[in-house]
Amino acid sequence: MTGFAHVTAIGRICTDLELKTTKSGKTLLPLTIAYDTGRDSPSTFLRCALWGNTAELVQKYRTKGDLIGFQGSLEQDDWEKDGVKHKGYKLQGRACEFMQNKRDGDKPMTQAQALNGGRDVVIEDIDDAPIDLSAIPFN
Repeated sequence: MTGFAHVTAIGRICTDLELKTTKSGKTLLPLTIAYDTGRDSPSTFLRCALWGNTAELVQKYRTKGDLIGFQGSLEQDDWEKDGVKHKGYKLQGRACEFMQNKRDGDKPMTQAQALNGGRDVVIEDIDDAPIDLSAIPFN
C-alpha cells in the first residue's frame, strides 16, 4: 500500500543550527522544533531535516528560539544513542516560512522574501504560452 502524509508544523527552534554536507555533496540542516499542545501537557519535540537551498536560508536567517513553520512529510526515524536504540518520526521539510520574531519587527518572512534580502518578490517574466499537456511526464 502506498500513501502520502503531508504535515504542517509550527514551533520554536530548540537546537543550534549547523549545516552538514552528505557524502554525495547535498546540504543538510538537522534541527528540532518544540510546540505546546496545551496547558497541562508538556512540550512536544519534532526532529526535522531540511535540504539544499532551504537548509541554507534557515541557517542564515534563523536562530535557536525563533518561531518557524514547516511543510513536508513524516518519515520513521531509527537511531542509536549511548547504546540505546530509539524510534521516532522526523519531518522531511520541503518548504518553510519564517514566522514572527522580534528582530524581524514582528513581521513574518517567507522563503522567497529571504532569497530576495527580505523584500517582497515580484514575478515580472511570465510566459503566457499555452501548456502542452502531452509533454507532462506522468500518466
